[in-house]
Amino acid sequence: MKDREGLERGRCEPCARGNIECTEFIYAPYPDDDWEWEQPPDDIEEYRRRPLIPGIEVRLCDVGIPPLPGRYAALGGWPPCANCGCPAETHDVVSTTATEARCLDTARAIFAPLDLSTVIRQSVQDTCSLGFTREDFVYGEVGELSFLRLLDRILELRSSGDRGVFYDLGCGAGKAVILAALHAKARFSRCIGIELLPGLAACAAHLGARYRAASAAATAHAEATVEGEAPAWAEVSFIEEDLFEANLSDVSVVLVNAGGWQEPNLSRLQAKLLEALPDRCVLATIRKPLFEEQPEGFVELERLDLPMSWGVAPIFLSERRRGGVGAVCKGIDLEAMD
Repeated sequence: MKDREGLERGRCEPCARGNIECTEFIYAPYPDDDWEWEQPPDDIEEYRRRPLIPGIEVRLCDVGIPPLPGRYAALGGWPPCANCGCPAETHDVVSTTATEARCLDTARAIFAPLDLSTVIRQSVQDTCSLGFTREDFVYGEVGELSFLRLLDRILELRSSGDRGVFYDLGCGAGKAVILAALHAKARFSRCIGIELLPGLAACAAHLGARYRAASAAATAHAEATVEGEAPAWAEVSFIEEDLFEANLSDVSVVLVNAGGWQEPNLSRLQAKLLEALPDRCVLATIRKPLFEEQPEGFVELERLDLPMSWGVAPIFLSERRRGGVGAVCKGIDLEAMD
């Protein structure tokens, strides 16, 4: 995120020297003590009808980013990093293009009500209320700038040049979907998130509504400008369902956090994507490759390193080739890309 001078801030230097991973300066515009809490209903179906923590519902009704709390006045009106607690000035300055900066500003205004700790609380409530184990639903988020640059690289590697459709399987609050929709070069026609947990799916649906409101405002502004051109914002949708039931026949880029997948569901996921992904679809898996040995019909593209909410994680890119052959996997550090 940006500091009070408007500079994008990345990795924390003191934390790096202490072998602590803090890859991005982040602050939460809402205080941690504004929560309303009530016991979620024991009946699962009743919970599914209204899963959101009340405090989250209040936040999602806000428009824009709230002013920073007064307790940060001693720090020049700016909070310390929510990840590591260090001041913004201890984090590296990261250069961005004008296009990246506009995209990040728009995305962060949309994301403002849902900082990471807030979404984790919702995820924990979902899994506990539905009787799931936390090991199968560990929550994490992509780094915003590095994910935009990941999409840049995917566009360079894709053998198909059509606009295509982006899917995030297990999208959580939907932030990667929104970032993909805002990506200026990708120009996806649609960006879709699939999420099983009802509270996270509701969070994503609210962010989708905020995205559409921002899109309408940008279009109206462009139309009111003498030489304005309305931005080509992708259509965004979120679906609350089991990803094994998802129809992926139109997907061109698909994102999966594979780190938490264990047997027997890992084999089910492998079989699902082998069967469902169309020709020339790019598969991006976080933390580990989907297959230990690349099966026939998938071409390895690259291995990259992507800053995530918990630290730097490997990303494995491959492309579905029905009748294709394998290729050599290369490695790139996205933190070093400018």
